[in-house]
Amino acid sequence: MKNKKILIICIIAIVLVAIDGIIFLLQNIEQIKRETLLEDEKVLETITIDNTKEDNEENAEDIIGYLTIKSIGLEKAPIREGTEDSILEKAIGHFSETSYLEGNVCLAAHNRGYEHNYFENLKNIKEKDLITYTTKNEEKNYEVIQIEKIKEEDVSVLENTKENRITLITCVENEPQFRLCIIGKGEEEL
Repeated sequence: MKNKKILIICIIAIVLVAIDGIIFLLQNIEQIKRETLLEDEKVLETITIDNTKEDNEENAEDIIGYLTIKSIGLEKAPIREGTEDSILEKAIGHFSETSYLEGNVCLAAHNRGYEHNYFENLKNIKEKDLITYTTKNEEKNYEVIQIEKIKEEDVSVLENTKENRITLITCVENEPQFRLCIIGKGEEEL
């Protein structure tokens, strides 16, 4: 009988502590929500799609520039010369036969399936979004003017232009014969 009383008292104590905890949560739920949202915002502000510190230090001299598209969460992604898999596994690749600064700057990157998928959110870009291309000598801003799906073999988008533009290319998910092509026009020419 004594053990049953002790057991009942323990159960009542546990229930009271649980109720007290629930009451505390209910009373403070708005504050908890606000704090959680603030923490989420801080996390989002610090998330950047970038190589590790070691990746950036290794072959830092190979980096020819950086790409930033804030509207899709891409912040200072490194650009290296070439579009071979070994380049695209660690950076955005620059099509070697295209311009570095004046004319049509053409870049490619993976969007899924690799350690660094810099163009992962490129499918979310919108017309008029800002693209910032930074080299060692200059920074250029471009406004997105065209978003299209092109055939894999369509290289006409790589041709040089008199106007300053940037062309970004990545795969289209589950459609290997197509590429997503984003074209931005130099801010000075808008």
